[in-house]
Amino acid sequence: MGCQASKAAIVNEIEGDGQAFLDKYAVDRVLGEGEFGIVKLVHEKRLDGSDGPALACKILRKGSQFKHNTLYSAIKPKVLKVECKILRTLEGKHHNLRLIAVYESPSIIYILTDQCSGGDMFHYVADNYEGSGLRTEDISRISFQLFDAVSHCAKYGIIHRDIKPENIMFESSVKGSPLRLIDFGSGTMSSDEDVIEDSSPVPCEQANGDILSLFTTFAGSAFYISPEMFQRTYTCKTDVWSAGVTIYVLVAGYPSKELQAAFNQLQNSKTPNERIAQLKALPNMPDMPATFFEMLEQALIYRHKKRMDAKSLLNCEFIKFHKEHDEEEEGQPMNRTESTVVTGAASRHIQMRLYAQYERSISSLIASILSRSNLQKLMGKIDELIASSPKDHLEIQDVGDTGKTSEQLEQAANKTRLQIVCVRELQSIMQELGFNDVMKLVKEQSHGMHYDDYAYHVAKLRQFYTYQEEDGSNSPSVPKINGPDPMDNSMTRKLKKVMDAHDEKDTITKTAAEESPSYNMPCNSVHGNNIWDTIKKNKPAGSQSLSTMKRVTSTPALNQMF
Repeated sequence: MGCQASKAAIVNEIEGDGQAFLDKYAVDRVLGEGEFGIVKLVHEKRLDGSDGPALACKILRKGSQFKHNTLYSAIKPKVLKVECKILRTLEGKHHNLRLIAVYESPSIIYILTDQCSGGDMFHYVADNYEGSGLRTEDISRISFQLFDAVSHCAKYGIIHRDIKPENIMFESSVKGSPLRLIDFGSGTMSSDEDVIEDSSPVPCEQANGDILSLFTTFAGSAFYISPEMFQRTYTCKTDVWSAGVTIYVLVAGYPSKELQAAFNQLQNSKTPNERIAQLKALPNMPDMPATFFEMLEQALIYRHKKRMDAKSLLNCEFIKFHKEHDEEEEGQPMNRTESTVVTGAASRHIQMRLYAQYERSISSLIASILSRSNLQKLMGKIDELIASSPKDHLEIQDVGDTGKTSEQLEQAANKTRLQIVCVRELQSIMQELGFNDVMKLVKEQSHGMHYDDYAYHVAKLRQFYTYQEEDGSNSPSVPKINGPDPMDNSMTRKLKKVMDAHDEKDTITKTAAEESPSYNMPCNSVHGNNIWDTIKKNKPAGSQSLSTMKRVTSTPALNQMF
């Protein structure tokens, strides 16, 4: 049941209406479901009665919808226009997602793209390389394809602004499958006035004499964000930085147990020689060829004016290695790069998938059980902890009148930027506030795994607030949130508004985010498991009545997002 109504046309260039879509394509099974609609497998109809190649079709409802006890806000026309405009400009070339067609009826939009059945980077590596391990030529190939996609974007003045493993999909599940850069909903385009948010991007001269457009709108996912994005003065080279961090995660896994330390090291400005030594010391960084670190250092130069652009990085020895390796006899050294196995990467990607499942589960659990006022208390304590000074003992002379060293000040800023606490700290805060029943349920969700030292992303819980409405009015239930401004990324765009019940004591107005893709098996809950069944089985005596809890409904995660 829905409450959508006929809406004005959103997309400028379409291939036809809803009936034209149904006349041309045969609709197959559901691939996934999101807050705005569903993704289905479709095939083009042929005159001989056979089906054409499999495609992915995102079927979006224009108006607000009420389903699964959840009110989904209407899709924002500007986000959809920007995404379609960018995808049409890129034409699916150079490892970017291909937009095939758009159909629009008064109430539904059909967006067809290539199907990426190999999953995102975490899934792809975990499924294909657990036994054999990643090899240097595999990493070289993936690095080449990612920077090739970024270079093609830069050619047209397009900035993705949310490059991360979740937004890198693979065409198929076989080894060596090409990748596709997806989800341009946070993107911008300097050459199109209908796309850019900044009133007039200013020119910015680079160290090599190139002139790039300078932007100021904040967007992205914190761990992958460039230093200049945090300063809100960036160019297309911000995507180079994000791609560099993504390649680090490719070989080392997502450093959940040492996330703040890794972020601090990445955000530190060093000279080239010091920088390479610092990159080698990143958490879980495996033994890699010198050419790999040279490439990574060029992608992660702190000052963006001196950073290599994506096109130049394609000429790095390590990035070209996979081509040379394919042309030479196996085992033959190519200059300074050899074909070797990189151990541990696949297993760490599997661990990441399991922890991401746990993290989403406990976020849903906490927001489902706590009353509005108690959730505000919890978030207030978390914000206080994040705002506190780092406890690192540094033997550096204090500077200024702050009583803190320059490195401590930088680490304090990084702590605010990253917005994490460890799971143990989260449990300690709940215990301090007397939320013992909730804390017990949180511990039970680990199923014997030890996640106490893992980084908990506060954004996953913060999303359960009702955000400020577009007209500027604030909901009375929204507390003041410390830290950086809300980001425009693939997580915060996928918010679903949950209906507020009449009794404030037992319910909470909240928005739940669906981070795509889900780190779980296909067609599973966005929260990773059936959290509601777990609560019912383990409900402690004296806890809030299950009948009064506002259920956060499990919905299958989208298998493919833009």
